[in-house]
Amino acid sequence: MLGKLIKYDMRSISRAFIPLWILAPIVSLLFGLATDATFSDDNTMLYELFVSLGGDVLTTVVSVLFFGILIAMGVLTLLFIIQRFWKGLLKEEGYLAFTLPVETWQLIMGKAVSALLVSVVSALVGLLSFILLILCMKELRWLFSWIAEAFRSLFLEDPLWWCAMAVLAVILFLFATVSNIYHLYAAMALGQLFENHRVIGAFASYLGISVALSAVTGMLGAIFAVILAAFDLQWFEALMEASEIFGIIVMLALILWAAVETAVYHILTEWILSTKLNLE
Repeated sequence: MLGKLIKYDMRSISRAFIPLWILAPIVSLLFGLATDATFSDDNTMLYELFVSLGGDVLTTVVSVLFFGILIAMGVLTLLFIIQRFWKGLLKEEGYLAFTLPVETWQLIMGKAVSALLVSVVSALVGLLSFILLILCMKELRWLFSWIAEAFRSLFLEDPLWWCAMAVLAVILFLFATVSNIYHLYAAMALGQLFENHRVIGAFASYLGISVALSAVTGMLGAIFAVILAAFDLQWFEALMEASEIFGIIVMLALILWAAVETAVYHILTEWILSTKLNLE
């Protein structure tokens, strides 16, 4: 049933996202070729065609279109995350959703998985678009080659460690994205408790959660600093000197923190939807 919930939400993205996901790499190629031609002094057929079509004007139009698509993709992703949860569970559609033979946690998770998939695909499309843009511009190819060579050299020094860090980085990105999604869900769930001021309540709840989270992280950091100052922790200093091990521990700690945040947000959201829900 969870799969059906995800499939239902994913159907709503086809008209808005798929055209943008296709257009972004294509426009990035056009932008890269146009920019490359602008600064090129080669008397090639491509350059002559570019000049005949308007040159600088064409580059400006394509650049505006490129960045407009990327901004639209980011805004639509955020709106998708908010809208599918708000309309699907907190407004009229919620009457149908909560009559389905599924648990509340499945309804929430279905929205979260759909939001994660859209966020990941949008991020990958954006990254691919920038890579294509750099590859099409001769002036910036050296930068791409330099980064690739630097990573290759570092990878050859300790391939196992870099593979581990790459995997941890991907996991951290996924957990951090899910945590941010659930942050929005928890804020919207709290906002619906404000009766006639739900939107304002959701916005205030989001800010309140952010402030509380900053306070907790600051307090934990202060406690950790006091512990380090009060005890002669030679093992910690030795651990920091072993940069490879320390880096992995930091990544694991960040993943754990994001997982804890997600769990707290989910528990809060599920409790409100199960016991305090007041549909519009």
